[in-house]
Amino acid sequence: MSTVLTERSALFLRQAPTAPTPPANFVETNKPILVTPTFAKISTNRMNGAMNAQDELIDLCRSKASFTAGVDMRATGANMTAVPEYAELMKVCGFNGVASADTYDLGNTVASIPHGSAQVFLDGHKFTFTDTLVGAMTMNFVIGQVANISTVLSGYIDSEVPTDETNPKVALNPEKALVVSCMDIVSYDGTVIPTESIIIKTNPQIAESYTMGGASGIKQNTITNYSLTMDIKFPVEGTEYGEASKAIRDGDIKEIRIVIGADSAGKPVDGESVVIKCDASKMVSYTDSDNAGLLDRVLSFRLFDNTKPAMVLTTGKTSGL
Repeated sequence: MSTVLTERSALFLRQAPTAPTPPANFVETNKPILVTPTFAKISTNRMNGAMNAQDELIDLCRSKASFTAGVDMRATGANMTAVPEYAELMKVCGFNGVASADTYDLGNTVASIPHGSAQVFLDGHKFTFTDTLVGAMTMNFVIGQVANISTVLSGYIDSEVPTDETNPKVALNPEKALVVSCMDIVSYDGTVIPTESIIIKTNPQIAESYTMGGASGIKQNTITNYSLTMDIKFPVEGTEYGEASKAIRDGDIKEIRIVIGADSAGKPVDGESVVIKCDASKMVSYTDSDNAGLLDRVLSFRLFDNTKPAMVLTTGKTSGL
């Protein structure tokens, strides 16, 4: 007998009504995936003339689970329409994937969001989620670190008891991870911001539906709305000190453009870069802090849908974007 090894975890995920069949839909994560079922407990009293007359029952139809899945963002390589392996995670969190002749775009959806299905393996034990998963997403771009996406996925679990099944064998992505460097570019209305970090969040509103009806009943979590936000951290130059207050006062709506994986000239590289465009961003607040005697500022933006989605992430042929 041996203890469970957390490093031996693997996630297989897709936005579809049926669970994936490994090794298809493998998502390479940067931390172990740990699933802990949550039981729906019902407390009731059983009066018998004595103290401690309570009982707890379990509604086995309502067992749920949530887990954190983080991925490192990687180049997509020579295939300009290759689907990034983090695409299914983003879809479950509210994004649509669209392939064109030479790019692949992930933009936030403005319609209902289909659920995800998954199989999660941990050292020979498997949990399955069928047509139930939705998620909250955070994208992290910090200078000197690997660009990454962190998600919290939740939904009803097929069974509280895992199935014993050998971990599938999978191949790792041969493409390089994207390290956020001094060559990468963040611009606001065409002006480059000397950025230290960018944090993008979906902030979803998730509603639960749970009814009687057997196979005809409803049992699901649904993303009913979300609020895309972005925080940009940078050191403040003296000439820019009052600009944030002015932008908030005036209610400016401006474009934000981000290039990760840029060349030495700050330009996107085909098959290697990620370009993010937010056509309608509005600065809503800022926070200042002391950094060993220097003034750091975090600008907070609300990202709005306009003629285009609030945020579009593009891979593939990114030169010229």
